Amino acid sequence: KGLSYRIATLPIGDIIPIRIWRRNKLFKINLKNSTPPNYPKKNISILKGQHPLSGAKIANMSPAFAIEIGADPFINGIIIIDIARGSPANRLRFKIGDFIRDVNGYKVNSVSELNVLLSKQPKYWNISIDRKGKIMKLEIEG
Repeated sequence: KGLSYRIATLPIGDIIPIRIWRRNKLFKINLKNSTPPNYPKKNISILKGQHPLSGAKIANMSPAFAIEIGADPFINGIIIIDIARGSPANRLRFKIGDFIRDVNGYKVNSVSELNVLLSKQPKYWNISIDRKGKIMKLEIEG
C-alpha cells in the first residue's frame, strides 16, 4: 500500500525509477506513471425481468472503476454494485460485491452478454458467482 500511495502522488506522465531485487540480482526499470485503464466502460444497468438477478444493479469492472469503489483493480468481470430491497436478487441472497461468472454454462464477460443470457427463459437457472474469491453456484427453477 505504501508503494501505491507514493506512485499515486506523482504526476501523470512522470517516469518512476524502480529497483527490484530478484534471484540475488538488482534490476533497475523505469515505469511511466499513468491513469488506470477505464476499459471496459462501466455500462451500469439495473436488471429487470423474470430471472433470479432481477433488481441487481451491475457494472463492468475496469481497473479505474475498481479503484473508484475500493475493489481489487486486477479482478475483471461483472460486479453487483447495488440490490433493490425485496427484489428476486435480494431474496436469493446475492450481495453487493459479487462477481457474476457464468449463467447456464455460459461464461459472461460483460453487461451486454449477461443481458442477452437473461432474456431467455430456461427451465432452470444455473448462476455462478465469485464472492470474495469463493465460487458459489445457484440452481433455481425458471
